[in-house]
Amino acid sequence: MVVRYSLVLTGVTSVVCLAFDTMAAKGALLGGLASVLGFWIVARETDRATRDPILPAREAEIPDLTEEVENPAADTLQSARLHAALPRLHVTLPRKWFAVRMLLYTAALVKGYSLDTVHLRGFVAVAGALMVVRLVVTVVGVTGWDLKKQGVKSLES
Repeated sequence: MVVRYSLVLTGVTSVVCLAFDTMAAKGALLGGLASVLGFWIVARETDRATRDPILPAREAEIPDLTEEVENPAADTLQSARLHAALPRLHVTLPRKWFAVRMLLYTAALVKGYSLDTVHLRGFVAVAGALMVVRLVVTVVGVTGWDLKKQGVKSLES
């Protein structure tokens, strides 16, 4: 959903920029596509990491959550077990995907700079368009457009 909305917003932004300057339109398109591709990489890797959180190499470190754990700071036995397991169950995305995303953004910014080295319209358009996905994620998160209408109960009822 976020990818679709971001692609539509990138297209609209590029068409609007085309009315003013072709280099800005190219920069907006390039930055928007780099932003969407970077988001897609992170979303795909996050989905992959959450589907299989217990990696085979770390399987020996996973605690037995059925045994009694005493923790006076925890409210319940369940939260004490979870509190004991969290440091060992922490899953992060590989740093290589962060590096790939940053290289993608850097390449888009360099290409945007090379579009117009005098007035920097392409660079500014790329820099602005890199924020398209963040804007869409914020709007979708605040409005709740990604929630299913028939299965969601409101907090007021």
